[in-house]
Amino acid sequence: MLQLGDASAFGLLDKPSLTVMYYSRLRPYKITGNINNNTKLGKQWVKELNDLLSSQLHNTFVEVGKEHTKFSLYDFSVYVETLFLVWRNVNEQSLKTANRFKACFTLFDEEYDKTREKVVEMIENKLHLTAFLYSNILYHVVRFAQATHIASNTLFNNTACYNDYMIEELKPETEMLNINGHNRTIYQINIIHENGFYPLTMIPKKFGIEGIMQETPLKVFIQKHALERIEERLGIFIGTFHYINIVGALLLGEFIRAENKYEYLFPLLSNGVKLGYLKGDIIGDKLVIRTFLFLTNNGTPEGKKLQELVGLQKADKEFLGIDKLSTFINSDIKTDEKLTKLFTKAGCGDLFKLDKQILVDPGEKEVAVARFLLQYVGM
Repeated sequence: MLQLGDASAFGLLDKPSLTVMYYSRLRPYKITGNINNNTKLGKQWVKELNDLLSSQLHNTFVEVGKEHTKFSLYDFSVYVETLFLVWRNVNEQSLKTANRFKACFTLFDEEYDKTREKVVEMIENKLHLTAFLYSNILYHVVRFAQATHIASNTLFNNTACYNDYMIEELKPETEMLNINGHNRTIYQINIIHENGFYPLTMIPKKFGIEGIMQETPLKVFIQKHALERIEERLGIFIGTFHYINIVGALLLGEFIRAENKYEYLFPLLSNGVKLGYLKGDIIGDKLVIRTFLFLTNNGTPEGKKLQELVGLQKADKEFLGIDKLSTFINSDIKTDEKLTKLFTKAGCGDLFKLDKQILVDPGEKEVAVARFLLQYVGM
């Protein structure tokens, strides 16, 4: 109450009002379990989901009232909203000091309802982000649906005061597809929506394909190989939390044509930083993401540019270790002016925008490779 207005307001509430406020206080947002009562998810996994959600709500802030008082989303949804509901509903019939109580909180002005709507949207976005981070294309995608509480038979029913959410999961459909003479398992990519799930599709016409089937949606699948390459080239962190990056790359719809007909490259970004490309082939009625190419790899525009500038081939890049993100983060390449100019000229400047936080085990010492790399390329 001191942060919201006048702390003396607390003394204006009589015992019945304080009791009602306590029992009708809003509870924190909480993920409580699986919508199908599936216990396989495990208590530890549910705890991790709640820890992540709680951390986001505690560390995201909103300004309230003309004084622009800052509250975390957590504090706003639990404390500020509880007090507002008391403030809104108090009247002279229920409390003799109602008008004096209301006068203590000027921040509940005509703009407050807009702030409430903004906070609800922000929290929904945090729930959506949590679901994205904990979805895995090979195993399941998850979403959160508000829990339905069974109405209490007691005189005072406070089920409306709980902000509980249940986990709903969808396991991917799989198919066997013959690719270059080999049978491969492919996994269908599903999109998380506030009302459920739906399979990701793309229109052939978008890729310049003409004919009778140009408006028939292509179902989007991915090979496990692509996910293995993401983890190998970008690290276990992005490899584990791959869903948000992959779906983001495909939903943006930006692509370039690869070397062969019906092959396309989709830029994969992390926090706006380009890390490489998902390589997809149109095979029948499907778009199949077959692999991931790091930004410097052969087959990318940037990789070709490096070859043109200093003659680096695939074997050279593997030998020098510049086919992996960890080299650019852990080494002294980023501190060498000649090398940063070279990679930036080739279109790989984004690789110097990331720090060690993106790696699970970055190591403390900086690896000295710049001098050897300069000698190798003759600079």
